[in-house]
Amino acid sequence: MPAKWATLGAWLAVAGCLGRLAAQAAIGFDSTPYGEGNAMLLFEGGFLLAGIALPLLLVYRPGQVFPRWMLLLPGAGLGAGITAYFGAGLIQMIVEALRGERAFAGSDLPTAFFWVAVPCYLVWGLGLATATYGYYTRTRKPCKGCGR
Repeated sequence: MPAKWATLGAWLAVAGCLGRLAAQAAIGFDSTPYGEGNAMLLFEGGFLLAGIALPLLLVYRPGQVFPRWMLLLPGAGLGAGITAYFGAGLIQMIVEALRGERAFAGSDLPTAFFWVAVPCYLVWGLGLATATYGYYTRTRKPCKGCGR
């Protein structure tokens, strides 16, 4: 049974993903760099797998069907990567705001989009990393030395 903090992390990851999706819906799905077609379908499919399926598989019973590495590697890699990348991006946005500059000034997207999307990504990454660590602690082999 997963720890409550791991389950909370998984649901925070899902909330972050859905918040990011809501931000995209608010400005329109035609405002993406992928356009229409297979590239967009592939991106959205991966987005939903990493944002909803992966975090929930890390904490609920269906996730025990997969080989351990299939959840740990993507969970740890994506969790750490999303957290680091968007954490740095949020710091950059805050610094730019304090200087009176517009965040992502070179983009055609509205600034409000970034003030919603970037924190959502950060919550998603932190939640995914938390759920992954919970999965790791629950499925690891006992230490040969101390038995924990």
